[in-house]
Amino acid sequence: SQIYGMVRRFWSAGYSHLALSGNITPIGKIAVPPVMTEIVVRVVDCHIFRWENGKPLYLLLKRSENQMYPGIWQCVTGKIEADEKPHETALRELKEETGLSASNLWTIDQVNHFYEGEENRMNLIPVFGVEVESSKIALSPEHTESKWCNLDEGVDLLLWNQQKQGLLNFHQMITKETEKLNLSKIAIRLSRNH
Repeated sequence: SQIYGMVRRFWSAGYSHLALSGNITPIGKIAVPPVMTEIVVRVVDCHIFRWENGKPLYLLLKRSENQMYPGIWQCVTGKIEADEKPHETALRELKEETGLSASNLWTIDQVNHFYEGEENRMNLIPVFGVEVESSKIALSPEHTESKWCNLDEGVDLLLWNQQKQGLLNFHQMITKETEKLNLSKIAIRLSRNH
């Protein structure tokens, strides 16, 4: 009861931000309640496609062996920089990782997520779909191969279930639920990076 009272007074005195930010501060001989898991939006997933003979082809990239997650196939991914909105990150990463420019950009109606145990961090990942006109790829050192795939091959190559589901959802948007395209389209404004 006495310990509970001290913690409650500490919390109500406006010091709860210390516990929530990861700074554990002792009160006498007890500690503030455990730190909450941080929830962040720090990376994006971006599914790229182009039309060929009336059918969508999706771009997958194979990670270099010297990168995190070596050798896996993935969509365009990347970290959000301090001065960026997530959709701006998608456009910048598209250019950096492939040399391509977007002709259309949409949000896909899902947010991916994963937990990092070492960091005690829950990541929420905005998912985007991008249409491009060109098939010519200029890979960054982050990847060793690129491949334009039909839907089935793309789903088979992707490792992460949520990236697979993002690809399936995007395919559904551009082939069967096209009314979503107008509702989720993001205007592309050229900046210094794209």
